Amino acid sequence: MIRLCITLCSCCLVLLSTTLPALGHGNDNSPLNHYQLLPLLVSGLIIAALAGLALMFFRLNKRLIKESSERLQAEQDLVTSEARLRALINAMPDIVCFKDAGGRWLVANDFAIALFGLEGVDYIGRTDLELAEYSPFYRHAFLASKDSDRLAWLQGSVLRCDEEMPRPDGSSKTFDMIKVPTYDDQGRPAGLIVVGRDVSERVQWERRQESDHRFLQAILDAIPDKIFIKSADGIYLGCNQAFAGRYLGLPKDEIIGRRDHDLERNRAQAPRYRETDLQALASEDTLRLEVPITLANGQQTVVEVLKTRFCDAADQPVGVVGIARDISDRKQMEAELARERDYLQTLFEYNGTANLIVSPERIMLKVNHQFCELFGYDEAELLGQSVRLLHLEQQHFEAWAPTFLQARDGRTHLQAEYPLRRKDGSTIWGFLTGVRMVLPDSTTGVVWSIIDITERKQAEAVLLAAKDAAESASRAKSEFLANMSHEIRTPMNGVIGMAHLLRTTELTPEQERYLTNIENSSSTLVTLISDILDLSRIEAGRMELETADFSLRSCISELLAGQQYAIHQKGLSITTAIDPRLPELVRGDQLRTRQILLNLLGNAIKFTGQGGITVTVQVDSSPAEPLQVQLTIADTGIGISPAALDEIFSPFTQADSSTTRKYGGTGLGLTICRRLAALMGGRIWAESTPGSGSSFHVSLPFALPDEPRQEELPQKPVPQVPVRQLTLLLAEDNQVNAEFIVKVLGRAGHRISVVENGQQALEYLETHQVDAVLMDIQMPVMGGDEAARIIRLQEQVTGGHLPIIALTAHAMDDERERLLMQGFDAHISKPVDIALLLQQLQQLTQKEHP
Repeated sequence: MIRLCITLCSCCLVLLSTTLPALGHGNDNSPLNHYQLLPLLVSGLIIAALAGLALMFFRLNKRLIKESSERLQAEQDLVTSEARLRALINAMPDIVCFKDAGGRWLVANDFAIALFGLEGVDYIGRTDLELAEYSPFYRHAFLASKDSDRLAWLQGSVLRCDEEMPRPDGSSKTFDMIKVPTYDDQGRPAGLIVVGRDVSERVQWERRQESDHRFLQAILDAIPDKIFIKSADGIYLGCNQAFAGRYLGLPKDEIIGRRDHDLERNRAQAPRYRETDLQALASEDTLRLEVPITLANGQQTVVEVLKTRFCDAADQPVGVVGIARDISDRKQMEAELARERDYLQTLFEYNGTANLIVSPERIMLKVNHQFCELFGYDEAELLGQSVRLLHLEQQHFEAWAPTFLQARDGRTHLQAEYPLRRKDGSTIWGFLTGVRMVLPDSTTGVVWSIIDITERKQAEAVLLAAKDAAESASRAKSEFLANMSHEIRTPMNGVIGMAHLLRTTELTPEQERYLTNIENSSSTLVTLISDILDLSRIEAGRMELETADFSLRSCISELLAGQQYAIHQKGLSITTAIDPRLPELVRGDQLRTRQILLNLLGNAIKFTGQGGITVTVQVDSSPAEPLQVQLTIADTGIGISPAALDEIFSPFTQADSSTTRKYGGTGLGLTICRRLAALMGGRIWAESTPGSGSSFHVSLPFALPDEPRQEELPQKPVPQVPVRQLTLLLAEDNQVNAEFIVKVLGRAGHRISVVENGQQALEYLETHQVDAVLMDIQMPVMGGDEAARIIRLQEQVTGGHLPIIALTAHAMDDERERLLMQGFDAHISKPVDIALLLQQLQQLTQKEHP
């Protein structure tokens, strides 16, 4: 428009500049006519007026355009400001929202929307109650907000409160809410500005502080000592219940904020208390003092007061903490300890034993006068000296160090017998008792009490020598019995073996009678040897019991069946009565139980000429107790006199010498029975009337099997495996024994080769194959145990296993165990039981050649 006006004016000026000369200087050079000039002037004025009007219109239009542009700019600025404000509000990590006077939500920032779970919810224009239905999880939060809004309107001013917001993880957050009511020009409610900040950490910290404070106060109140806290100017800042109630008899709130001179009970001592407070404030050390006080109940006591200052962050003293502890009991205890110390001192000096206190470095610190008398020293000669002075040699002193340390460290209440040296160089034996002791300097030493046992040790030396001699004699006896058993069993094996072979030939009646006498005498001799060995084992404590399940009924039946021939020969009757409560199976030592019963039954048969024998089994225990069984064997024999009843259980003793001459026997059987019963936890006793018979009772404990016995199912008969012909090697240096075994095994269908010692057996085995080896133990050149050891070593290289059966005259249990450990597969004692030997051969060879 401006350009348009300028153009118009320019055009006007150009027109005037070009027209005026033309008019003034025509072709004819005639002068200007004013009538011709007037239309031109008018036209110029009109054009100038139009230009002026155009300029005025332009300026007016420019102003109007400017005002419109400014209004548009203001509107855009307002939109921009609003956007910035909303962005700012949304960026705030606080709750910001605006509600109208009816509680309807108008605006809320993103934080508030997310916090209340309103994402995707059209919340504008809705109240808290309505929004609670959209977000049930936050229902209580919306209702609480509604209640606090109402309080803000009722109050009519800024309301500040805490509100809890639940979290999906089950926790909650606390917000510090500020609610500002706004009003219009007429003072009517216009809206509510709500701002909230997460103060959970602060609240939790405040709660922890409160909890810590309560916890600390609870601890202080639980402490029986009286505790108080004062400021630097003597004002009470805090105390515990013991100080307030027990001492002052006042509530805490009547003490805190006051000084000692304000409290009636402390008023008299207030200057002194203030003085000690100042001393504690001025020192880095704890002030300790004892103060007599009167408690609220009027009781007089003494307390030990500890006062120490506490400082601020600049390390400047700002107050005093005091603890008052009742030490009246301690004072009384100290008096008692003083009396006890005097008593112990008297006891240490005059208790009748030599006493010594030793430091950790083994220096003598204190001795009593008995100690000085025992060792011949004056007290001054001992104190401060090393206990090396009392040891016989330096090595003894060094070797005793670990023992001293055990007593010093309290790991044991040490007692020992130890040789010590007196001042004159003589040796005494002392019985030492060492006890750990804390010394006055808090180190740990040992107090020793020493009793002179020199005379007792000398007597013990004499007794020990006698014991060694007795044990040596006992060993010699055992070795003698073992050797005698070996020497007797070896020829007896030959005698019994030859008798066995002779029995297989045709005999005349007279020869058969002689042979029967030989067999009976041999059996008696073997029984005698076995009884002597049993007694020797029992006396030496080497008799070992075995435990297994067995049928006591079957055991008794087998015994009676085995003695049936002897009972029939004497024309005796036999009666049994077994308690039906006796279990089918019991647990115990079947072998020794059988041995006891066999001896008692054999005696009953031997000493009964007419009448009969009764065997009774009675269960003496209740079902809830361990099984106790009483076995009684009663006879109608010759009986025993009352005087002899006490003697019959002694070794080598019978009722009288005529009994031995008439019936025979060694008098060992009942002795062995009594001792076996005792080993099994039982007892044996006898009742008798001379001429009327005797009753022998044995009571034995048995255990029950772990599981009750089930009914046995009928078993299929075990097929008999035919005995195959075996090739055997016999190593035996006794020709009679070798001949007997060769004959018997030959008749059983086996082939036997004989060598005289272990060396020959090894050489034979290098070139011959055999099924088993029968090995005597004691042979010249090389014994059977050494030969067996070499065979087993060779098998470790070559493989295989050759059965080896030991034939030995040693009948001791430990001999059997020793041989089995050395590699023998079985052990048979002499005289050889042929049936047992054949059974062992069959079992062992079947294992190797099934």
